[in-house]
Amino acid sequence: MLFRRVVIPFAFMLLGGISLACQAVTPFPVSKQIDSFDKDVTRYRLVLSGLKTEQATTFGEDERRLSGTLNRTVWRLQDDLSIDELFSFYREQFNGDERVLYECVGLDCGSSAFWANEVFDNPRLVTRDKDQAYIATLSDLEDGKQKVTAVYIARRGSRQTMINVDEMITADAVSDRQSLTAKINDELTHSAGWLSGFKTNKDQLDENASRELLDILANLNPALKSRLNLVVHCYSAPHMKDNLSCSERLAESLRQRVSSPNNPVQIYAQGALTLTPNNDLAPALRFVFWPRR
Repeated sequence: MLFRRVVIPFAFMLLGGISLACQAVTPFPVSKQIDSFDKDVTRYRLVLSGLKTEQATTFGEDERRLSGTLNRTVWRLQDDLSIDELFSFYREQFNGDERVLYECVGLDCGSSAFWANEVFDNPRLVTRDKDQAYIATLSDLEDGKQKVTAVYIARRGSRQTMINVDEMITADAVSDRQSLTAKINDELTHSAGWLSGFKTNKDQLDENASRELLDILANLNPALKSRLNLVVHCYSAPHMKDNLSCSERLAESLRQRVSSPNNPVQIYAQGALTLTPNNDLAPALRFVFWPRR
């Protein structure tokens, strides 16, 4: 949630050659457009996960290389706003039909130099790792194509923020929901492990982004449900009691969504008592069937 109310005049949305028909992402008020282009691209790099470094090379553990038409716009904002305020402004624009594929804020995003130089090819986006944010979304178009939106925010000083907005139309497969469903079902054939598709927003359960996982868990046959134990882990807080509180909150949200009096699921909160399965500090969901499968 934004800490101050922002009113965006209709006329402002048309500044800088941006039309409402083709620009879904509303720029932050009083930001100044400093660069923009449209072009056909191949092998556009879309990062959908936390970062990993091996042999001095940094990369996203889950990436796509896409072909399509890219519109890239870079904005500069001279206002003393926190990275949370800036991220919230853009994040709240994606609460409709867009699916959030990946998001991160601050240190969870990893190396700012990687995002600036390797993903967006713009060294002006480099900042301290704690002063960045990223969100990637996907929406379906009527012609069968898909629209990818990637927003990267770099707060470079007390009064200078750079915002890169990529909007791309592609016919390539970006995020196949059937593939995710198949992956979750495959994970549940084991006796224990981590579950894919568990998505949160600021340590709150994101039901829209987690829909595939929630539907699968809610519709498990009663025999499996009676043996299923879910364990929620939070990692972002420096104090364990705060991670436990976050886990308890998410566990309660899960109970309301996948459990019922006649077909209950045992759901536990364990904070950071098990190491994170990924390099980032996003909440994660573990499962155990007992007796074992």
